[in-house]
Amino acid sequence: MNSKAFLTMVSSAAFALALMADTTYTSASYVQNGLIAQWDGINNAGTGTHDPNATVWKDLVGNLDMTLTAKGSWTSDGNALFVNNGAGAQGTSATPAYKTIEVVYKMTDSGGRILFTSGIKNRFVVFDTSGTTKFLYFNGESTDKKIDWVYNADEVCFAAATYGDSMLSNVYFNGAVKSNGTRANTWVTGDGKVTVGD
Repeated sequence: MNSKAFLTMVSSAAFALALMADTTYTSASYVQNGLIAQWDGINNAGTGTHDPNATVWKDLVGNLDMTLTAKGSWTSDGNALFVNNGAGAQGTSATPAYKTIEVVYKMTDSGGRILFTSGIKNRFVVFDTSGTTKFLYFNGESTDKKIDWVYNADEVCFAAATYGDSMLSNVYFNGAVKSNGTRANTWVTGDGKVTVGD
């Protein structure tokens, strides 16, 4: 997925992958209390620091840095992770068992597709981009919930999910509860490491 990029994790445990557009938002715009991990495509090398040649994507609040693979790179405008048909970035361990995950994104490639996996069983987010109505879904222990939206290359979207224990509780889109049903999947957790792409 070619998108403006940003990733964030909150505690009680929460994680958020954020793919951001050029806005007034910064990595410091997130509530910091309880934040357990945060990856920001603009501040990819540390708070307030962008390195277009960075090979490590810094976790701004924790120690879950992700290393870019040969399939991952920063886009030409410098603030988005581009993943080319495989894992684009991977950490060395799984995330904590977060209670909330937020995905903030601007999908600039209508044919893109991406997977975020926490490395924990049944905690992942998948974007599927078939057709003009796109969807993303969050996985839980026994349920997947899906959000549909109409593709707009200029729109910054905010999607989130909450979990109770290992169950997926609710999904949200642009601040409102929104679930368009479920989505069957065959995705797994990979090798127990936080990963973007794959």
